[in-house]
Amino acid sequence: MMMKQLRSSCSADHPLARRAQLRLRLLLQRRTVCASPNKTASLSPVLAASQQGRITSVFLNMTRDFSATATVSSSTASSAVPFHLGTSQSSSSLNAAHYALGGAALAAGLAVVTAMLSDAIHADEAPVRPYHPEGERYGDDYSGRVRAMREVIDPRLLLTSEAELRAALSLLAGWKPGRNYSDAENDAFWQAKQLVKSMVHPVTQEVMFLPGRMSAFVPVNAPTAMGMLLHGPTGPAAAAFWQFMNQTGNAMTNYVNRSGATVDTSALFMSFASACTVSVTVALGMGRLVARNPALKNLGLFVPYVSVCMASMANLFLTRFEEWTNGVPVYDQDGQQLGVSAKAGFEGVWQTVTTRGWVTPLPILVLPPVLIMAVRRVVANKTVLLATEISMIIGCMYYFLPFTLALQPQRMTLKPEDLEERFQGLKTKSGEPITQIFANKGL
Repeated sequence: MMMKQLRSSCSADHPLARRAQLRLRLLLQRRTVCASPNKTASLSPVLAASQQGRITSVFLNMTRDFSATATVSSSTASSAVPFHLGTSQSSSSLNAAHYALGGAALAAGLAVVTAMLSDAIHADEAPVRPYHPEGERYGDDYSGRVRAMREVIDPRLLLTSEAELRAALSLLAGWKPGRNYSDAENDAFWQAKQLVKSMVHPVTQEVMFLPGRMSAFVPVNAPTAMGMLLHGPTGPAAAAFWQFMNQTGNAMTNYVNRSGATVDTSALFMSFASACTVSVTVALGMGRLVARNPALKNLGLFVPYVSVCMASMANLFLTRFEEWTNGVPVYDQDGQQLGVSAKAGFEGVWQTVTTRGWVTPLPILVLPPVLIMAVRRVVANKTVLLATEISMIIGCMYYFLPFTLALQPQRMTLKPEDLEERFQGLKTKSGEPITQIFANKGL
């Protein structure tokens, strides 16, 4: 009768179930300590083990009722799982699992929600900056670039229609220099510029291919990142497949967001093939090294990062071959084109390599593996573990990506003496010497 009451009450919530387990353990101890010698002797080892097995079964049934998250059966109790009910260590492991799961879910949720609402929160802190076609809404400092990049990668921009794009272009065309606009009008200009910037290439003035836009970076690359981290380490074929998929996405993004107007299709194909070869070779080589050395087992999660870094260098330099050989357009502070500079093109490609190639993969392919290794130590349920890992990957990608992309401004500021000789000693239309030259770095 007491067992039935305990089971019915413990199925309500977690604290009651833990209290019931404690009472039953105390009851076992009392029976063992307080039993008379005759009664103790009358219990054979087989009968005692059977009685203890029935009580253990009660423990498992109650746990199955109140905790769907950590489902424990008699088979799991006998296997090497970090949850062993009936011991003092089991409670701490179970609590650690709950805390880790809740913390990971909370962190991922807060990351996405904070990123989505940060612009709305900061919008009321200061008056709207007066709009200028060559200016930046949040300034040129790092914090301003982070906020700008947060808007650039906003997936909601993918829902923009062509009619909305035409309306934004028409609004920007009506801007008049020297005229005083209200905060509402300036805000409308900045929003229109953001919309146009997310869809239209700054050099070619053509609408960019939708999957290659930066606003599509997270939804397009999240499945690939999950594949490389979760499925890639399972075997050579899986590693090669996801590296191929990753380099396909990188080549598309590099081409769509290039800084120049033209591109050699043969060079583009060569860069894609080279990047795939490098990434797959590195991934398979490091995978074999990890497989041969059990001490390096945990390092298998970091294989995708090393492969991506080396392949990204080859991909960027070859995809944007025309930029650092033939050059990119450069402009003065008034937006007047001064010519084409190969040195400016090389600087743009190099800055992109350091940010997109080396730093950007850090929050995507390094931080999630660290969190995944920690969570795998305490979470045994495969469904919960997979959901937690996916949440951490997407959360890290969406929240930290703007911090890496903002390390270098998209619009490079160069000194004339750092470029070709023909760009030195130039003057503006008003006769003032040109001390700064600008070029589009690309993303």
